[in-house]
Amino acid sequence: MTTNGRRRSIAVVALIAVLIWPMSGRAEEVSHHLVADVSGEGTIDVQDYHLIGLPWLMPDNGDPLAVFGGGATSYDPTQIGIYQYDPGSGNYLSYTDGLAPVVPGGGYWVITAIDLDLLVQGTPVTTDPYTTTAAPGWNIIGCPFNTTTSTSNIYVRPDASTTPVPLEFNTWVDNQAWGYNNGYFTVIPATAAPGNFEPWNAYWMYNSSTGPVEILIYEPFVPVPSPRPRQPVDGASAEASAAAPDMGISLRVNERLKTYADKTLFLGLSPAASIGPDRLDCMSPPPISSEVPRAYVDHSGWATRPGKYARDFRPLGDRPVNFRVTLKVPNRSGATSYIVRWDLQNLPSGVRATLIDVAADRSVDMRSRSAYTAVVPAHTTARTLRVVVEKK
Repeated sequence: MTTNGRRRSIAVVALIAVLIWPMSGRAEEVSHHLVADVSGEGTIDVQDYHLIGLPWLMPDNGDPLAVFGGGATSYDPTQIGIYQYDPGSGNYLSYTDGLAPVVPGGGYWVITAIDLDLLVQGTPVTTDPYTTTAAPGWNIIGCPFNTTTSTSNIYVRPDASTTPVPLEFNTWVDNQAWGYNNGYFTVIPATAAPGNFEPWNAYWMYNSSTGPVEILIYEPFVPVPSPRPRQPVDGASAEASAAAPDMGISLRVNERLKTYADKTLFLGLSPAASIGPDRLDCMSPPPISSEVPRAYVDHSGWATRPGKYARDFRPLGDRPVNFRVTLKVPNRSGATSYIVRWDLQNLPSGVRATLIDVAADRSVDMRSRSAYTAVVPAHTTARTLRVVVEKK
């Protein structure tokens, strides 16, 4: 995790909590244990980062060090690092840059060299629903409640209307959220199998619109509103995308002899998809570090919603579907091997999948094998692979 520049205040905060009402003014406390060496490898690296948020309480002391420092009275970056993402600049700000006070619904990265016991006192908050504002681009949203909250309870309100985030009618926020535990993982959209926001965890969410939108999170067991009917966008059908599980290829990549793997990429096939951007496609979450590999489909040339995608869906017709996968890798002084592994998910038997490494002039039948080793030359930071899916 790196920061660009030092700032004493955040002009645009990743999340702005609003509509917060104390419950009876009584004092309560919440606790949490942070493990330094999550991976158990004896060293602190990107696998040990924590994407974290404070649930339920408006803290008596909102200073991020007071909340996440485990009783530390001074900030020692060799022992603990606290970072917040600023969507206005696209940069991370560290504790010494002057971070916004901690509130439920906000999110931070915490990196610690020692185990920490967090104990936070404050006043319980309740809202109906709990509301935060997501700026355009990436935002880190924390679970605002002290209980597991289904993603089916998360809505977006760009104007007077309110729409569940997972539905196809939502044209403002990606229907995937990304958590972190030894690497990124997806929070499954609520259209098929609801995923969950967990207390003390925070999640990346992407606002693809040009202005801020409100994110509404309803407490478990609280009735949620019926969404205002809207027409599906991009010719896609909400019913079609919700009716069947994902079909396609999930990929993960790791440097040889290292355990960290990027597991975010999914190449999907759906009759509800279009050749260009649609609501099935989701952006790739921000990189953890330049020192670990990353895989995505680069659609920076798209006229609408350009960017790097972790979920790229296409319709399967009579012509082959060609996915151009970018492996973004660290700058190494020598040639480095990267292992690309894959799982075929619900891919019909009459469909062929081939991985092609153009630079090495090699191709792999993805049904007969489940992994490929790409050797990247020294001082090379990107490698392009092609995945071709076609009917036999």
